[in-house]
Amino acid sequence: LLEKVRVYRFYLRTDDADAAKMREENFNGLPSQLEMAEYARVILISNLAVEHGLMNGTQGTVQQIIFRTDWHPNHENPNNREPDVIVVDFPKYEGPRFYDEPERATWVPIRTQTRNEEGDTGVSRTQLPLILGWAMTPWKAQGMTLDRAIVRLT
Repeated sequence: LLEKVRVYRFYLRTDDADAAKMREENFNGLPSQLEMAEYARVILISNLAVEHGLMNGTQGTVQQIIFRTDWHPNHENPNNREPDVIVVDFPKYEGPRFYDEPERATWVPIRTQTRNEEGDTGVSRTQLPLILGWAMTPWKAQGMTLDRAIVRLT
């Protein structure tokens, strides 16, 4: 199954060419590029619905990458290469259902977000508020409640 999984690379959308070169920290962690595949472990980097369990640091697994009609990763127009939605299974999500099937009760569609650079410079980035979550630094894990963890002490 995993042999046939496609890996996609999504670049940020911006009106300012320098935004791609700026540090992610200037945009609250929103990356300039993102590689994603179905079944990838991801971490949400935005507070979308804290009351339902969708907050910065929430972990999930990508279930679907959905493009708009006539959009695809190899489109000649770079603005038409991003997905419309990435559907993520967040096991701790406790909000309203997006799907009728009981097995999809914790599946949530994630769309791009636009963030302005800190300091109100007028520069912004538009990207999916996700990062890969196969591993994380101690700083990212600080304060998180984890069901299990493997720690390398060397």
